[in-house]
Amino acid sequence: MAGSPLSAPRTMRARWYLQVDKYGKSINEVCEIFGISKKTYYKWYNLDNGHDSRKYVSRKDHPKLKLTPKIRLVIYKAKIKYTYGLYNHTSKTNKLWLYTF
Repeated sequence: MAGSPLSAPRTMRARWYLQVDKYGKSINEVCEIFGISKKTYYKWYNLDNGHDSRKYVSRKDHPKLKLTPKIRLVIYKAKIKYTYGLYNHTSKTNKLWLYTF
């Protein structure tokens, strides 16, 4: 969304923070002055101050996931034993197959 007409320029955001920090205005007042919502203010404040909500967060497996680690190991051992499929036991990528899911 950076660079789009909907994103707030860095200089504009700096004015928001200056009003709150230096001049002691409340966030409600700043949002009314600049015509933004509090949600927008806090979104940009968190992004600019290192509280990036877009960082990678490992998520839990879906509850209906059928390929559990135990089943994945069974499949991996069968691939090594019977060498079915594109990757056989001599392939270097076969060792990484277990971790690609």
